[in-house]
Amino acid sequence: MLDLTTFRARFVAFADTTRYTNDFVTRVLDEAWALLEEDQFGDKADIAHGYLSGHLLLTMPPYTPGEMAGMASRTNSDGQSLSMFAPSAIGSEELMLTAYGRVYLKLQKQALGGTMFTLWTAG
Repeated sequence: MLDLTTFRARFVAFADTTRYTNDFVTRVLDEAWALLEEDQFGDKADIAHGYLSGHLLLTMPPYTPGEMAGMASRTNSDGQSLSMFAPSAIGSEELMLTAYGRVYLKLQKQALGGTMFTLWTAG
């Protein structure tokens, strides 16, 4: 599992602590690790963890504590409804939306011996 310091060193696009606060990145890292099937990736689990975390950071707005898991939408301070991907609903189509997600899918395919499948489905 990547810690915050290692993640920021490897994925410098997320080094801005104003845009990507330590608290938010840490929660995303924890959520991504919970979603990841570590045994599936073997010695590349940390690499997969980083790319899945990067994908989630780009596709999910910052949350308040307790909001992350399972949220499909939220309302901002102006009362506007915001759509987002719930971590439990990330499938191949959603992962294809970011370069980080596409690398994650490639790692997944390699780990499965060339077989591609969706780990999470909406439901």
